[in-house]
Amino acid sequence: SIAAFAKTRAWLPTIEIKSSFVAPMKLGECIGEGAIVKPGRQLVFLEARLWGADGKLAVHATATAIASEREQPPAA
Repeated sequence: SIAAFAKTRAWLPTIEIKSSFVAPMKLGECIGEGAIVKPGRQLVFLEARLWGADGKLAVHATATAIASEREQPPAA
């Protein structure tokens, strides 16, 4: 989800995140999906899901980020 904002050079610091571990997942391949639920002027609501190789939902996460026009600070 946040990668979609990378092209706009916006910085999205996370102010809240919730992860629900729905089921155990074995080591191996997995499939992830992320979406921007609601982009606002100041807040951006995000959602992500992760499925195991067996197709079962393993993790569901939501987050809230602040939409900022400034560039991301350099890595330390």
